[in-house]
Amino acid sequence: MSAPATSIILGYRDREIWRLSACLKSLLAGTVADLEVIVLDYGSTAAYAQETAQLCQALGPRVRYAYAPVLGQPWNRSQALNLGAELASGHLLVFGDIDLVYPGNFIELVAQLAKPGLKVNYRCRYLPPEATSTDYEQLAAAFGQAPLSADTGLGLSILNRADFEKIGGYDERFMIWGIEDIALQYRALQAGIEHLWLDPALACTYHIWHPTAAAGLPKNWYASMWSLYEETRTQPCLRLANWASLAERRLSHGAKPHQTFIINDDVVAHTARFMYGFTAAAPGQVLCLAADRHHLKTHPLIEQANKVLKSVGVSYRLGPKEFQDRLWEPEDRYEAAMLYFLLYNRQHLADFMIESDEKSIRMTVLKK
Repeated sequence: MSAPATSIILGYRDREIWRLSACLKSLLAGTVADLEVIVLDYGSTAAYAQETAQLCQALGPRVRYAYAPVLGQPWNRSQALNLGAELASGHLLVFGDIDLVYPGNFIELVAQLAKPGLKVNYRCRYLPPEATSTDYEQLAAAFGQAPLSADTGLGLSILNRADFEKIGGYDERFMIWGIEDIALQYRALQAGIEHLWLDPALACTYHIWHPTAAAGLPKNWYASMWSLYEETRTQPCLRLANWASLAERRLSHGAKPHQTFIINDDVVAHTARFMYGFTAAAPGQVLCLAADRHHLKTHPLIEQANKVLKSVGVSYRLGPKEFQDRLWEPEDRYEAAMLYFLLYNRQHLADFMIESDEKSIRMTVLKK
């Protein structure tokens, strides 16, 4: 069987199955059959992963399910979509959202507009909570004038595969979501790729309501990502190589870290030892930082740890100063510090993973 012309790529983690089902069925019901949908499951829990895999299999061969064993790493839309693009077969890549219900003519219209050297973005109408139908025609009839997404929102993109690869795909240094779309747009324009908005009057998607996704995220995370974008937008796109190698080695072969640092009551001192050990580690060495949550409660870690790191001559820091007092609640601040360590030192990391449960946090890193 020949490769499909169009690949729709959806990032997913622990979302309601009915929501994903509505999205997939709307794509498969369209006027174009020559397509595939890649559902990249970025580390769902076992129950969700099993249910999602069963749904994708039931919908037939045009839906491909793939699981990324990221083991507690924070949501990274960039990496999820890049992984999906690597698996895709089509020469036209459509980056979507599982919250969307698509019109029947969507892929047909996209295929007519798309061409090499052109990046297309499309928009959606935001449904209210009382919208219970997932049938596109019913939604269009009842909510055809629902609020339209802004033309500054670049998250829904369509590119020729060659153009996507030319600009390096999504920059994976942007954790969670949001800024990766702006960075992709910047690099596309810098590479001479033209830009076009798909007219929503011709084909508009509908976004199924859900509570704000910002709940539970580090405070000011978006501002932090924006600062990182300002600092790095002229740099080459960062892709994390061997994204699952640590997980594969630990799960399949039981490989042990070269050094393990256990956090006890002296949180700052032991964290500083880990940072110093990471600085001194040779390329290819694996280090682990493990902490019992009991020792981390209400500890004013970040500011104190950075003072210690500075005093011993370590250049790494746990996070930008303006966010040190406003990351997460105190009991979660150490986990936030781990995330910022990964974020601001990705250029020194060949691989990483975070394992987290109610009792402990464990970060494992592979030095580049």
